[in-house]
Amino acid sequence: MLEREVFSTINIKEFYLRRIFRIWPLYYFYIALTLLLTFFIAGHSADNIKYLWLFIFFVPNIAFNLNLYPQFMAHLWSIGIEEQFYAIWPQVIKKTNKLKRNILIFICLFLILKLGLKLLSLYIQNKLPFSIISTMRFDCMAVGALFSIIYKNGISIKRPLLLVCQIIFWILFLLSFIPGFSIFSIYGDEMFSILTGFIILGQLDKKNCLISLENPVLNFLGRISYGMYVYHVLILFILKFVLINTFHYKIQNTLLLILYVLIFTIIISFLSYKYFELYFIKMKKNFSRILSRN
Repeated sequence: MLEREVFSTINIKEFYLRRIFRIWPLYYFYIALTLLLTFFIAGHSADNIKYLWLFIFFVPNIAFNLNLYPQFMAHLWSIGIEEQFYAIWPQVIKKTNKLKRNILIFICLFLILKLGLKLLSLYIQNKLPFSIISTMRFDCMAVGALFSIIYKNGISIKRPLLLVCQIIFWILFLLSFIPGFSIFSIYGDEMFSILTGFIILGQLDKKNCLISLENPVLNFLGRISYGMYVYHVLILFILKFVLINTFHYKIQNTLLLILYVLIFTIIISFLSYKYFELYFIKMKKNFSRILSRN
């Protein structure tokens, strides 16, 4: 949106090239690595490998909802959703002058559709229709776009509301660490999206910031966060496999296992970022008229 404000238009080709250089290399590398380990090291069967094409063409959410995904690839559904959204989003920005109104209409229609599919799932006693719409998350990303418009247009949000929403977010964040905790609501994802929007606005305006996230540690983790998300499932499996089968280690302490996974995920993600992803990120900058901030 900032690009349209500065240049009065959006170079859609360059936008897609930036997405490709940032997302595709690691995404396809992980798929190739997973297949290699699955067939030649881990000794797993080729079940569901015929659905690999859904991942290759960035519709892994279909495989996820049908429970027909290859080993260690289920979590890639969210990356597919993100790419599907960004396939549409530049066209929307470029061709509409009433962006805020159209986003609000889209969110409302999406929420109505989600409710309708929830009722349909209950009626036919099949969770699939609601599961499909729940994993789309287009409305959640549209909420993020709406908060971006609020910030860019300098729309004022009263400080008490901003602080209360941040407090609610951090309370729910801490509660999420309790095993079994969940907010049962068909609009739970949307609620968290809105609360996250207030958190981001608070970070941008330091006087309204409840807890500052601006520090070297979180900045570092933010840079390698894509790799952390992509690799963590495979690292969890490899650690369990090595500890149990090689060292005959009985994993009885879940927190200890989480610590192991976190440490190795950070290490692997950093190495991946520095020696693999960064090469493509530098290429991405060649197609950026507006440079991204940390």
